[in-house]
Amino acid sequence: MLGILESQATEKLIELAASTYRIEGIELDTCKLVARTAIARLLVTQSPTEENMSGYHQLMWKTLRQVLWDVTPEEIPSWLEQNQLYVLLAGDREQIDPQAVLRQAKENAYRHRTPESHRLVVFVLVKVLGITPDEAPRKIGQVTFKEHGLGGWLQVFFHSSPFDAIKFAFPEKRFLGHHMVRAPRNYWNLERAVESLQNALRETGRPPEEYPKLLTRSFFENAGLFSPLTSLFGRDRFAYLNQAFPNRYHPWEFAKTPKGYFDLKENVIRATRWLVEEKLGIPMLTLTAGEIWDRRLETTLTRRAFSEHGLEAIIKAYGSPEPILRLVYPDKFLPWSFCTQGKWVGSEGRVTAALATMWLLDEHLEISPLSPLVTPSLFRKYGLAGMLSSKNVGLSLRELLRSAYPELASEL
Repeated sequence: MLGILESQATEKLIELAASTYRIEGIELDTCKLVARTAIARLLVTQSPTEENMSGYHQLMWKTLRQVLWDVTPEEIPSWLEQNQLYVLLAGDREQIDPQAVLRQAKENAYRHRTPESHRLVVFVLVKVLGITPDEAPRKIGQVTFKEHGLGGWLQVFFHSSPFDAIKFAFPEKRFLGHHMVRAPRNYWNLERAVESLQNALRETGRPPEEYPKLLTRSFFENAGLFSPLTSLFGRDRFAYLNQAFPNRYHPWEFAKTPKGYFDLKENVIRATRWLVEEKLGIPMLTLTAGEIWDRRLETTLTRRAFSEHGLEAIIKAYGSPEPILRLVYPDKFLPWSFCTQGKWVGSEGRVTAALATMWLLDEHLEISPLSPLVTPSLFRKYGLAGMLSSKNVGLSLRELLRSAYPELASEL
């Protein structure tokens, strides 16, 4: 900031403003001093850099015009005394004692008791800490004021409220209570908590469908919302989110499902139907078992599908998708619908193969087992070629048909 204050461009701006808006009855050099002090105050409070300085020229000119118009000759000595510390703060930090400047700012605040003198105390504290105004709520608390000899000042002028002092110093930042390290007493109520969570989530820039996954402990702490999560919602993240966005989300959409949630079958059913019907878009309730088989939906409803949508806990509890889907949709899957190891093996496998054959020919296709259309390729087309593998039932097509239709054995 020293480079900006001492630059030729700033000097020209100060000279032009002091000449244009010269205070009546006051020497030009005094007007320049007022202008220089006003620029220093702007540099301290706005913290521009040499790189983005071009965007501040209009603001600087407006500030100079306003100050030179408003300050009367009688007010100049007091005004300069109150604002002289800005010139120091805008200068080379290595050449000043920050703590000495802070003490002087406090003394000025007690002496003058003006809004500007109180703002200056907070400005100096921010500079002493080496932080930006945006960081002030998170890094300045009551202990900070006390450690820097400002506990009494804070008590006298701001009722010991760091939030009130910081908000007063930086009104343009529009800080809220939960931006502080610790929110003010009695700050939280249900309406404020809900609005704050909504705003915090929207400010992440992430799509709404990702909101539940964002709600980790660190999110609540960084957003200053851990207090309402605890005091108003008993640390129940879903209850808090549901209050902010009613009936939009489910407990299983969080990074971690509440412990024991899927011990209840009704929750398993709700979550599975949400996955199948809403997320995967499968109209299970309107499809027949045959249509589901034709679509090979069991190849879509996999472990991976459950896991990708936060339902790993259900898979762990039931072992595989098959028992889950049979629980949720008891009449939608055939005995041979899933790729279960050994389903075609042994005597039970032969019975299942015979049932599958009769279902395919009699119910699904409605053709005679004697039809020339009944070939191995037909079974392959409808996903039943596994029955004809030597590693499973081990039957030829003729033997399979005779097993399913023993009364037609002489014709097959």
